[in-house]
Amino acid sequence: MSTRGVMACYWAGMSGLTVGIFALPSFRPLLWGGVGLLSAAGIVTGVMRHGPRRLWPWGLMAAGVLISATGDVLYFLVRDPSSTALTSAVDLLYFAMFPVTTAGLLQLGRSGSASRDRAGLVDTFTVTLVLALLTWVGLARPYMQSVSSLDEAVLAVFPMGDALLLAAGVRLLMARRRTAAIALLMAGTASRLLADVLYALTIAIDPWETGTPADLGWLAFYAMWGAAGLHPSMARLTEPEALPDRELTARRLLVLVLTSLAAPTLLLGEAVTGQVEHGVLIALVASIVFLLNLWRLVDAANNHRRSLAHRGHHDTLTGLANRALFSDRLAVATEQSRTGGPTVGVLVIDIDEFRILNDTMGQSIGDEVLGEVASRLSRILGRHDLAARFGGDEFAILVLLARPDDVETFAARTGAALAVPIAFAGREIVVTASIGAATTADAEAPADLLGGADLALQAARAAGRGQWRRYRAELLGPMVERMRLRTELDRAVAAGSFVLAYQPIVALSSGATVGLEALVRWRHPTRGLLPPEEFIQLAEEIGQIEAIGDFVLQSAVTAAAQWHRARPPGPYVSVNVSARQFRTPGFAERVDHELDAAGLPPDHLMLELTESVLLREEDQVWAELAALSDAGVRLAIDDFGTGFSSLSYLLQTPIDVIKVDKSFVGSLTTSERQRTLVAGIVGLALTLGLEVIAEGIETAADRDLLAEMGCPYGQGYLYSVPLTGAEVDLWLTGTTRRPAIPTQSSGSAAEYPHSRVTPGPTGTLPT
Repeated sequence: MSTRGVMACYWAGMSGLTVGIFALPSFRPLLWGGVGLLSAAGIVTGVMRHGPRRLWPWGLMAAGVLISATGDVLYFLVRDPSSTALTSAVDLLYFAMFPVTTAGLLQLGRSGSASRDRAGLVDTFTVTLVLALLTWVGLARPYMQSVSSLDEAVLAVFPMGDALLLAAGVRLLMARRRTAAIALLMAGTASRLLADVLYALTIAIDPWETGTPADLGWLAFYAMWGAAGLHPSMARLTEPEALPDRELTARRLLVLVLTSLAAPTLLLGEAVTGQVEHGVLIALVASIVFLLNLWRLVDAANNHRRSLAHRGHHDTLTGLANRALFSDRLAVATEQSRTGGPTVGVLVIDIDEFRILNDTMGQSIGDEVLGEVASRLSRILGRHDLAARFGGDEFAILVLLARPDDVETFAARTGAALAVPIAFAGREIVVTASIGAATTADAEAPADLLGGADLALQAARAAGRGQWRRYRAELLGPMVERMRLRTELDRAVAAGSFVLAYQPIVALSSGATVGLEALVRWRHPTRGLLPPEEFIQLAEEIGQIEAIGDFVLQSAVTAAAQWHRARPPGPYVSVNVSARQFRTPGFAERVDHELDAAGLPPDHLMLELTESVLLREEDQVWAELAALSDAGVRLAIDDFGTGFSSLSYLLQTPIDVIKVDKSFVGSLTTSERQRTLVAGIVGLALTLGLEVIAEGIETAADRDLLAEMGCPYGQGYLYSVPLTGAEVDLWLTGTTRRPAIPTQSSGSAAEYPHSRVTPGPTGTLPT
């Protein structure tokens, strides 16, 4: 049954029992016991359904409800209407109820901070003391002049116990964010307080009669506490909350002022009337409250000072140490290691592809991921270890080791801890990290230790996702080379040292060329033409990917316009667009400008987007996609099935083409599962009216299998390796057999055993 249904049944049951209590006096003890049992059952049911982190606070409250209900039933059974006694042994059950339920509320109000919990207890005691004084002097005592001392003492317990309960509720209200469960608990507590005060005042004057409207106060207490336990928000009351420091807020200062003024105001009132009956009691309470509030002010000032010091040395998002504190601790640890202390290990951790995750899922999810990473790092630390966040998605760990080689075990354990999927809002996010490690066996100075860990991190990144590496002296050469390459890439962007190559996209049925994919090459001054896999990731890291992407777009559109004018209609050109480039404001307008400037029809341009661009439900993304599609530009999903795949975007976005990644095509002839998978992708795309292009076709067998599946288009070395712009002109006329431009990674055409550069007739544009 749904939570709403359970709650409806609960309120229906409570309503029926309440009506029965007033309508059926002879069944009143049984029905009143039913109210208590149903209230406790509501709390227990809520615990079972919603699974709070800590069970025993709610268990104490359920126990208190049962104790109170037992007292009610016994009161009805042992009550003698003819007796003049105002109290009985049954009152002992009520006395036991107050500390049990108060303890439950106090536990729900725990914030998780020792200082805040201590301050909360002091506040609770102060408010309780003041409420008890006001209740006794203002309400109860004047009406008890004619009762015995024993009855007076017993009757005074009820309003004072309720004052304690109400103060615990106030503390809960101040320590937690507002929830429906808190509102119900507070309403039930206030109802009981009013009912008990009314009972104490009435019984001191006339015999108490059950079945009056005053009983509704106790019934409301049972009903609302049970409903609080049933409400889903009850689970949040036992969760640790990262609330802002409230020690010096206006609300808490107001509480301090009101509690400090309450007793003096009461004494002043008695002095004005000329009847100072409680001077000693009021003065004693005023002194205690003054001392407690003075302690609170001093404690709040100390906490504020400690909070400022903490913020100066810790990261505000994750609560981990910041770089300054980490550096201080590292300096101390390395000095101790140099003089005979334990080996010091440093791990530098970088979340793989965090920028893509942030772009696709939003910064709020990214912050939650960083918080979860920080939590996992904290859980694997030893007593004397330290985790820090340096900024962005970069973390560091200082670990004390028995042996230098232990850092490798710790690095592996760290990577495994981070790789466990993270559940957020009904989805699972797999986070991997690259980790670099170094120890004082490799370098003694703190700066050298961090530098060695950074070099190892670069090596781990180069090895792929989720890898760790330990610093070795031989890493220095490749890392220096990588830093040199970064500098050279910056210069290359400024100098425009890039050229395009084009790989034909053909119709599998005829071999006719229908399009050409533009592929960027870096004309390196000493290493020759470098393929994109050797510099695109680096360009992402240093922020040059947008400039390179703009060059590719402009050059490809200009070349396609020349082919269109020379041999109408000519093939379309396909351009890869990075997620960062696509999210640049005004990207669609930039595409329109390039098309207009070159005179190329929009349907002769296809933009290849990665799946990560499409997964984030962002207004700008949808607007850019719609604008491009409305303009006539064709859109393709590149490397389909290799990223954060979601079939929903095939229906939600104006996609025209799916490109099957070469990793699926390469094993078609050897893997039945791969054939089934590719056939499914092709069938799904065709059903949705999408075109399919298979990448990486190297053999006639691959081509034939794809054709049998219904795949209409493909590209790969079977047809041609990438061609220069001049070679494309010859290719389209069917007069060239020249190999593709040589590159360091691809070499000459002779290095492609499955390739053959053959003349390709120009086909018509696919519809």
